[in-house]
Amino acid sequence: MSEPIPRIVALTGGTGFIGSKIAQYLLADGWQVRALVRSSWPTPPLAGLTVIEGSLEDAASLNHLVEGTTAVVHCAGAVRAKKYADFKDVNVDGTARLAEAAANTGSRPIFLHISSLAARAPHVSPYAASKLASEKVVAKKLAKLYWFALRPPAVYGPGDRATLSIFQGISKGIAPIMGSYENRISLIYVDDLATAVTAALADPPPTGSVFEVSDGTVGGYTWRRIGEIAAQCLKKKIFYLRVPRLIMQIAAAANVGFSYLIGRAPILTQGKVRELFHANWACQDNPLTAC
Repeated sequence: MSEPIPRIVALTGGTGFIGSKIAQYLLADGWQVRALVRSSWPTPPLAGLTVIEGSLEDAASLNHLVEGTTAVVHCAGAVRAKKYADFKDVNVDGTARLAEAAANTGSRPIFLHISSLAARAPHVSPYAASKLASEKVVAKKLAKLYWFALRPPAVYGPGDRATLSIFQGISKGIAPIMGSYENRISLIYVDDLATAVTAALADPPPTGSVFEVSDGTVGGYTWRRIGEIAAQCLKKKIFYLRVPRLIMQIAAAANVGFSYLIGRAPILTQGKVRELFHANWACQDNPLTAC
């Protein structure tokens, strides 16, 4: 009886909030995981995980990463930058190099691109524009290979810094309102996203598919509904704090200026403010929603 063919997945962004959880779930599902990292893994690697040092700028390390793999999960990406060119360097050009490496390897792996729901509205911010461009470059580079993309909305869970301040405020009984009370957003818990990735690799959708993946709440949540859920869970009254857009714009300008002084990429920018105040970040209903 022949030995089963090993399932080997190349993973980028494996040390990040989302990528590390995806690595955990893939290993639990029997995959051998190769993770691309800039330096050593921050903690002792899990059993079955192989660390490949390199970056999205290094073609040689990308070729080594994808050689002989069954699948590629591209989770790495820039979420903070000073301008579009900086987002493009990672989210578009880095993705192009990885896709090209996958296209050139003899094993012809399935390519799963973790994009973002922001790609649906590229006019909103430089980040959103870069995520849509990353999907287009995958489609171009992998025209003869099997690929698909997931567009998660806001992802939350232990270890997430992006939504931490919002949840900290809610835990103290204050729910911020960005824009209208009726603005809609979808959410997904990080474990559910990792489950969706594992399930998608086990039973891939048609090539070229792009799915908006959420927690399955049709129409997403309004800011008011988030406050109501928090009140039920915390068993306390929640007060709504409507944040003026002008205040956020001033804060963004100050944050960008300070970031230039200290040489770090800003997280709060005018583009991020437009994202926060966008009226509809609710995922469209589709077959691939995490349970």
